[in-house]
Amino acid sequence: MKVLTPVLLIFGMCVILISCKSNAKVTSLDNYTKNMIAFSTGGGFTGVETIFTLLENGQVFSASGLDPKKTMLFGKLPAKATKSFFEKVNQINWEKEAINDPGNLYHTLSFGTNGSMKKQVWGGGKATPSKEITDLYYELSNAINALKK
Repeated sequence: MKVLTPVLLIFGMCVILISCKSNAKVTSLDNYTKNMIAFSTGGGFTGVETIFTLLENGQVFSASGLDPKKTMLFGKLPAKATKSFFEKVNQINWEKEAINDPGNLYHTLSFGTNGSMKKQVWGGGKATPSKEITDLYYELSNAINALKK
């Protein structure tokens, strides 16, 4: 019995360690290699752009001002919402929907990995993105606004 107790204890600890899911937090977008969704609004008199980036683990980073490289962790979306956003963004035909029509005030929606982002830009009035793109943009905006509260 004395030998069995440590064996059971070690076995139990191994089961717990194996069953724990690692959901490592990202601290910077610079070396992030997985897919991400970025959306922004900008322009106007100052030319300032506000960018939000959603990662596959639900973390949301924000950047604002004239230096979009300076990002900070903004919050985290629930797993169910994050999964839904990534499913929707994967259904967009990015080549067919290619739009680059910035105006004085503009919106963007991007998807991909660092260095390989597919991007839609609209606001100039010459091109209108599909309902899929605008719906996703506003759903993302609403989810981020809910994090602010």
